Amino acid sequence: MGLALLALVLSDVSAAQGQATQMPRQTLAHPGPEAVTILAPDIAPETGARAEAAVSDAAWHAAYAEGPEGRSGVWTAAHTIELARDYALAACGEGCSVLAERRPLHAPDGPRLRTILLQPEMTRRIGRQGPYSGRAHILAIGGAGAWGTGHDEGRRGIVGVATDRALSECEARRSAERTPPGLVSPPCRIMSLTDAEITDLRPETPLYPASFVVDLATLTAVPDEALRVMRTDGTYWDGPDARWWPDGLNGTVATNGEGAEGLVQSGGWPEGAEAMALALCEAARRFGDPPCAIWLRRVPPSRPRAGSLAVTPDLLADFRTWQGMEGAGAFAIGPLGAYGSSRGFATIEEARQHAADWCAYHSRRASSAFDLRSAFIDQPPCRIVAERGP
Repeated sequence: MGLALLALVLSDVSAAQGQATQMPRQTLAHPGPEAVTILAPDIAPETGARAEAAVSDAAWHAAYAEGPEGRSGVWTAAHTIELARDYALAACGEGCSVLAERRPLHAPDGPRLRTILLQPEMTRRIGRQGPYSGRAHILAIGGAGAWGTGHDEGRRGIVGVATDRALSECEARRSAERTPPGLVSPPCRIMSLTDAEITDLRPETPLYPASFVVDLATLTAVPDEALRVMRTDGTYWDGPDARWWPDGLNGTVATNGEGAEGLVQSGGWPEGAEAMALALCEAARRFGDPPCAIWLRRVPPSRPRAGSLAVTPDLLADFRTWQGMEGAGAFAIGPLGAYGSSRGFATIEEARQHAADWCAYHSRRASSAFDLRSAFIDQPPCRIVAERGP
């Protein structure tokens, strides 16, 4: 049943370049990383705890089965719950039954034909790479949970390179799945993503109250002309095009040397910029390629002393203005250099939250400069760098 459903969803379309225009358009849906575990009815508490533990860390559709003679089988990453069941039962053997399933919390019920539920990693990749108007973007899906993507720098309709990349990555993932005995893994199939949109199935959550951390610091201004690009020791010099090097304070480039890159032009503090650059790079990294690492940083000529944070002159000017205001207040900086402040509150707790809310608002606007859906890339919370009591 599960394999047949996948075959329907993944319409068997030729990968030949001449047939590219016949690739089906699909609805891409992001249910989010949150998941729920469902146990078989009337299961014994001890058995239920064992079954729940088997799928508790699964990032996608998962199933756990048990049978006679102490046999068990588990599958923790499948495109559909039907596939997870099939693979878990095949791994367990004859006479087994499914005792636990784990599903995305916000996955829709009922038929999902022509709808692709995206794993969190898939969502980050597709949101990071495009799709761009005028370019060919391909998604390949196969096996239990295998997938791959590719995009072509050429004009619309030329999809040979994109298709090859998507299929090769998908097949590499499929080969690593170790199909249970007696179960044939479905081959990878392709579909067009050009101009596709990702539908977020999660309930819309308010931006505020925003998360934050309190990490007080002394602010010191550094003008742009004093900054320099520093290469991380031990990394190669070849890498991203120099036109895309960071151009502001704490700007950071991450790369894996195999085409995956993450660029933050300027950051609020070094660790925040690095976290964002690595997240962007990892979203673009292909299966089996080396992990991403920090390659370049744009930094002040000397490292700020402990407890001090280098900032841009305009940020320091606004900070000085804030310091002259009255009432409980706080000053917050985001990982991309955006900031927010508050004043005139009755308590420091209120002041912190209001500053974090404004910082998150400006950070979201700053993140729109990236070629991604910011909702799918986790950003470090804003940092409260200064505060005063009522």
